[in-house]
Amino acid sequence: PSSRFARETVEPWAGEQAGVVILRKMASLVIVQKKKEAARRQRVAEMKRDHKRFVDEILGRWGHDGKKELEFDSLKAWLTSVNKGVEPSDDETKWVMAMANQGHTENGTTFASMERKSVLADDLEKALSAWMSYKDSCPEIEEVFKKFDPNGDKILDRAELALLLTDLNQGQEPAESEVDWVLKEADVIGQGAISKPCLAKAVSLWYTMVEDVDHPARENSRKSLGKESLGTSAREVGGTPLPETQKAVAPSVFCGSKACTLQ
Repeated sequence: PSSRFARETVEPWAGEQAGVVILRKMASLVIVQKKKEAARRQRVAEMKRDHKRFVDEILGRWGHDGKKELEFDSLKAWLTSVNKGVEPSDDETKWVMAMANQGHTENGTTFASMERKSVLADDLEKALSAWMSYKDSCPEIEEVFKKFDPNGDKILDRAELALLLTDLNQGQEPAESEVDWVLKEADVIGQGAISKPCLAKAVSLWYTMVEDVDHPARENSRKSLGKESLGTSAREVGGTPLPETQKAVAPSVFCGSKACTLQ
């Protein structure tokens, strides 16, 4: 009887103790989660304050008439200060503006890159990021232009772009439609050629197209040749697959520390 009494009195108490331990653990988890959430909110608030200070400093120094944007001349002046006093070219400034405005939506309308002739306050960080990535890529870009811009006009016209794509394509000439597509998509500043800032996108677009067997530009090249199935010259010549060593390799033009993937 004494043993039974002990079990009836101790076991319920042991269960209650276990319950208390579980509740304490649950309470600790809740506290930890609340602390993490509070820390996250604090980080977000700090980021917003830092962004506001960043924007206010730029607009206060380079903005005009209280506008919450930088127009072309003001943007160029700001980039000059970022670039240690070296003034960017008009093409470089236009390109930064295009990158900052890419996919920008206002009142439900998405603007093309060059439709807006200024950079809004909220897009200044994007503009700075684009500029810094471009500057990091300049050594590689200069090497490409030394080879494919023999007249030194600092742009690659359609013929020079075709030579570049041929080089990337292991000596095989790309189809006319492929060159046209790369030129149209990479020329975000609308000058009908590839300027230095647009080079990385042109290279990235080329390799994207090479990997896409159903790409419209490749379809157009097949139709123009009158063949139902013909891979781009980067992959096949006359329908015959190239050896693995002859296939296009990854681009060596970088945006910052990562391979360029501008859209």
